[in-house]
Order: sequence, then C-alpha cells, then structure tokens
Amino acid sequence: WLATAPSSYTLSGGYGNYTLYAWAKDGAGNVSDESANSRLAVLYLDLILPTVISFTHTAADPTTVQEIPVVLSSWDNVMVTGWMITESSTAPDAGDPGWLGAEPTTYLLKAIPGTHTLYAWVKDGAGNVSLLNSGVSEFSIDYQLPAYPAQVLRTGQETCYDAAGTPIACAGTGQDGEYRYGIPWNTATRFNNNGDGTITDNATGLIWAANANPAGLVTWDAALTHVSTLNTPPFYCGRSDWRLPNIVELMSIMNYGNNDMVAWLQGFGFSNVSSSYWSSTTAGNRSYVWYYDFSSGTREIRMKTSTGYVLPVAGSASVLPRTGQTACWNSSGTSVACAGTGQDGDVQSGLAFPSPRFTDHGDGTITDNMTGLMWAEDLNLILTSYSWFDNADGTVDGRVYWLMALDFIDQLNMDVYAGYSDWRLPNSNEMPSTYAHDAALWLSSAGFVNSSVQNHWMSTTRASLPSAAFRCSVTYSQYSVDKASSSLYVWPVRGGN
Repeated sequence: WLATAPSSYTLSGGYGNYTLYAWAKDGAGNVSDESANSRLAVLYLDLILPTVISFTHTAADPTTVQEIPVVLSSWDNVMVTGWMITESSTAPDAGDPGWLGAEPTTYLLKAIPGTHTLYAWVKDGAGNVSLLNSGVSEFSIDYQLPAYPAQVLRTGQETCYDAAGTPIACAGTGQDGEYRYGIPWNTATRFNNNGDGTITDNATGLIWAANANPAGLVTWDAALTHVSTLNTPPFYCGRSDWRLPNIVELMSIMNYGNNDMVAWLQGFGFSNVSSSYWSSTTAGNRSYVWYYDFSSGTREIRMKTSTGYVLPVAGSASVLPRTGQTACWNSSGTSVACAGTGQDGDVQSGLAFPSPRFTDHGDGTITDNMTGLMWAEDLNLILTSYSWFDNADGTVDGRVYWLMALDFIDQLNMDVYAGYSDWRLPNSNEMPSTYAHDAALWLSSAGFVNSSVQNHWMSTTRASLPSAAFRCSVTYSQYSVDKASSSLYVWPVRGGN
C-alpha cells in the first residue's frame, strides 16, 4: 500500500495485453470494491526490431564441406528469442517453423553445387523480426562437391504424382520430381546430332550411333560380332572404337520424365529406335546378359541365345563408373578369355572404382566413395529400428507401400537419424550406382546390414504409367510396380548433387 496516490506503474511481465486494477483503503481498514471504474486495459507494445549485428562463416571458400560453421551476433532492446538462417532473402514470419532457441553455430548447405547466399534473421518475444541488412546479415559461399570419381545423372523426372498417378504439386512430397538429385541436364539439349551418323550425349560425352537398330533383332553373340565389324575398314562413321554398351552406359540415356522415349530420342536424330537393347554385361547366371527396355524403364536379364537390338556406342564417359565386371563368358555361361570379345569384362569402359569403395562411419551410415552418396547401413531399417511403422499389409517385415516409404523418410528426418535430416528415397539412377557386377556379397563385405533383402522402393515414378513407381533389387533388376498395392523395402540415402 502507498501513502499517496501513485502516478505510474511498472508492468511486471513481457509485451502484450494487461488489465490493471486500482484499490484504495481508509483508516478503518475498509478496502474499495472492484468496478469498471477501477479497471484499466493496457496494451504494452515493443516497436523496436531486433538487429543482426554480424553474420559470417569460418569455412574455406569454396568449400566441399556441406555443414559449415557460422558466427552470428545480434541485439534487441529487451531480448532476442529466436534465430534462423535461410537461403532466401524473404524475411520469415515470427510464427514460421524453423526458428531456433539458441544462436546457431553451423548451417547445412543444400547439396547443390554453386554459390549459396545465406541470410540470418532474429526475432524478439513481441514477434518482431529483423530486417535484411545488406552486407551484414548475409554472406555468400561457394559449395563444390567433394572430388568423387563418378557422379550420378538426374533421372529427368520433374513432375510428382500421387498413388493413383494424378499429377500433384511437388513441394514436400520427397519424390524424385521434387528433389531432382544428380548431375543436371537439359531435356531439350541433352544430345547433339553431329550430322555424320553419330550423336553426342552432352551429359556424359559418349558418342552413340544415330541408327539405333543397325543389326536388326539378333542374338547376343551376333550383336557383339556386328559391333566388331563396325571397327573394320571403311570404319562406321569414321570411327574404330565402337562397342556394345555396358549396362551402366545403356541406362544412362534414359529420361524417366518422358512417357515416350522412342519419340524423345527420335527428336534428337536417332532413327529406328526400338525398346529392348542388349548390353555387354553378363548377369550372375552367366548364360544370361543384362538388357534394358527404354519404353518401360525395365532392367532385366535375358538368355544370350534369345534376341534383342543393338545400339552401338563409342568414346568414353567423364562421369560414369565401370560395372566392375572383369571376366567374360560365352553364351553357354562358360568362362572364356576376354581379349577381343567386346564384352564388358574385355572393354571395362568407365571410371575405375576407388579403394576403398565404401567408408563405414560407425554410426549407421556408409559413404560410397565412388559417388559421394551416403547410405543407411541397414537395408531393412524399418524392420530393425522402426517396426512400429510397418502396418501396411498385416505383416511386420519392413515392407511398406510407396507413400508410406516416403512418410518413413519424413520420420527419419524428424528424428535426425544418425545426425542428418536430409534423408530421401533414392531415385532410379542412385541405387544402381552401388552395383558391382563381378563381386559376390558385394554390399555385405562393405559392412551393410541385411544386404540380402531384395526389392526396394525408388522415388521415381514411371512416366508412362504414373500409378507405378520403380523398384530396384540389390541383384540389379529394375521394373515398375503399383504404388498402392505393392509392399517393398526402404533403403534411405542422402548427399549427392
């Protein structure tokens, strides 16, 4: 109680709405009643914006480290209560997700090579957000991919679909069409018609025969023989280095974003385009060989004595790895000397595997030193660590439907699994990049767990049948299955470009 009527009052809380109550008493101890005349509504405002004083980094520039250290300092007349770093110059709202409760000391760059401009923002308890202060609250840094021998091409898919195959907005779906990971290439300028019967792939540097069916429907032996004749005088299109492409090279020209591959290739000058083509790569069953169907995106094995088409290739690719095949076999599956056969094991086209091929980080992740992709160590992570997530088909085995696979990746990112929050479902070019076509127990020898599990979901939809998505097997086959009725395993990946 005060002896005289007060002329001021200090609010005890933070900014917001307050109701003040006045009371009086007399000498006999009587205290006044509460009434409308004794109440006062007060709105306490903070109109002073917080400020970013400085924002910089201590990383090398350019950097090959994706998570860079940052130093951020700020000021507010009362207190800074939130911190955020973005790659957008548009100020976030005070209620947006992503605000941190403490000053950040690192920032994870988006895994896209090139210049990244980072912007720092702070907010106070009243919801005031700092303004962009050019040159003070922003900086730019160049991010370059680590020097890995090979890189994975984008699939070409730029549209996203629901389980029924209806196109939907890509944001937040986690699909291939949203992330578009891999070396970028332009669908309109992917190939260059050289005007001499050859076509150059601008994404890989490989030279392809413009005539995509020079031999007709032939056996594998006949395909190898036909290509060898191209290297004898008068030399087909003036070149003497033609070969039957290995399976990595053959798959590299696929555009998973186009629903009519024949028409797409013909648009660049390819002629007589068919669907199923021989590769030079022998399968695990040595009397079979790998072939690829451009119309469906199917990668399967076929008996060498059956028939397929021939698409000759020449030159060398600057980004594609070898298959790993170093031996050769005839059509009966019998081992033969490689020299002069034209088989994959003879030519061994592509970039050599690094040694070691994989690095086990001991935290549930393994990096492929060929591509820089980081994989979950466990190929059946749902069953091992998230069995509660598997309620798709009544059996707890780690297999889920396609949309549930994408939801599971979201769960890993919310959990910051193994310290990372940028996990994704691999696309149709990423999972095949782990293959070695001449090595038994390849993945298990590298430290992967449950490496015998077959059939994993890819994030890539089949453009010609968008109710289906691709599934890959660690035994290398690939084809599309229905998104809503097929239950497959999930093998998370992160990193890449």
